[in-house]
Amino acid sequence: MADRIDVFGQQLQADLRSGGGLSQQEFGQRAEQFRALQQTLRADGPQMARLHQYVAQTFSPEVTAALYSGNWSDYRGPRESAPSSTPGLFSPPSGPAEARIQPAARADIAKAGKIADALANPSPEARQLLESGGYDLKLDGRGRLVADPAAVTPRVPTRGVSLERTERGGMALALDNDSITRGRWVNLSFNEVLTRRLGPERAAQEASRLREAGYQDLDTPRPFMVVSGARDEDPIYLGFSRDASNRGVVSICNDVGIGDFANGGSITLRKPVVYLYPEKKTNVTVALDVKGDFVSVYPALTDGKWSMVATPDGTLFDAKTERRYPYLFWEADTVGFQLSLRNAHCVPRAEAAAFLERVAHAYALNPKEATDFITYWLPALERNAYSVVELLSPSAIENYAKMTIEPAPDTVNRLYMLFQGAAEPVAVGAPELPSLRRRGFTVVEWGGANLDERL
Repeated sequence: MADRIDVFGQQLQADLRSGGGLSQQEFGQRAEQFRALQQTLRADGPQMARLHQYVAQTFSPEVTAALYSGNWSDYRGPRESAPSSTPGLFSPPSGPAEARIQPAARADIAKAGKIADALANPSPEARQLLESGGYDLKLDGRGRLVADPAAVTPRVPTRGVSLERTERGGMALALDNDSITRGRWVNLSFNEVLTRRLGPERAAQEASRLREAGYQDLDTPRPFMVVSGARDEDPIYLGFSRDASNRGVVSICNDVGIGDFANGGSITLRKPVVYLYPEKKTNVTVALDVKGDFVSVYPALTDGKWSMVATPDGTLFDAKTERRYPYLFWEADTVGFQLSLRNAHCVPRAEAAAFLERVAHAYALNPKEATDFITYWLPALERNAYSVVELLSPSAIENYAKMTIEPAPDTVNRLYMLFQGAAEPVAVGAPELPSLRRRGFTVVEWGGANLDERL
């Protein structure tokens, strides 16, 4: 399949370099081949990601936009006579061909100087906005534009840019494989920015979403920070809520990301349950160091830990109360969660049950554990047209909830699932599921967080 991607790219490069160029009909044929290739790769997440990356790194943004829209009229300007040799940020357009960057948006970023100068010398309107809203806007050492201090939960996954957590619970605007180097303040209304960046048709659609998110005044000018990367010059606009009691950030590129700071943006880590299966009857202690506050714990902790007599069938006996339990249960609030589209899966409503079954099998859950896991999360996934789901790595889980068990088990399988809903399919990395096993003294834990639920 990798050969097919290379062959397609080489053929299109040869066509673009030819003296006569491509007609609309000829390009349409190449676009059809591209769509057929995407269709073939739909079930192969890594190869689909490789295809998108290949296109982004091989062709200019204008060629790429035309390729995804299938409309050669989208391919214009002096840079399109040959493929770009400079790799840059790319996100396939999620809307129609009209949703392309308008000349005024190009002009906004063309006038930009260094991002450091824009941050150090904001316009009077921008300074007033930052001070009254309590925003701490800065560029960090990783090339990200950081807005602190409150936590943020993106309601809509953005493509090409990502909204990442900061240590202070704020938001960092990061570019894929690029650093933010240019920026300036502009005074525009939301409607003006949406039209410049997305075109009239999609601007009207996204304006409705902004109103639903609480941004009612879309016609009055306000300060926007417009930025771009070192390799890609496409402008990205960053707007801020004027309501200091309900702070938020909106990023506008070829998608709109809405970050809501309301009520601290904390998320509840739901239903983590811990099963213990020693090879013989064993006195076990389990301690949790959670990055956040416990909401509920059962049975109760004593001196910050559980002390139980565990048996091979999974029964836990509390000698002090003489009660038996099938597992240990806890929930906690935290502000540290952020989806990584590169590590996520896009799950349609109709495939939610089958996806959860595959996950349970991949993490070696036994029939009871799998049934508990699936029946708890299935209703939440089935409420969404699509669910963007990330299965956290062991290191990420330890970062949120460090678990210490004595005596040390032979196997620890921890399954934490983050997800949020989407109205349309989202481009994701869809990595291969793990293939875990159980050996000796085994501990199994599953839990997760619905990022659409804010406290």
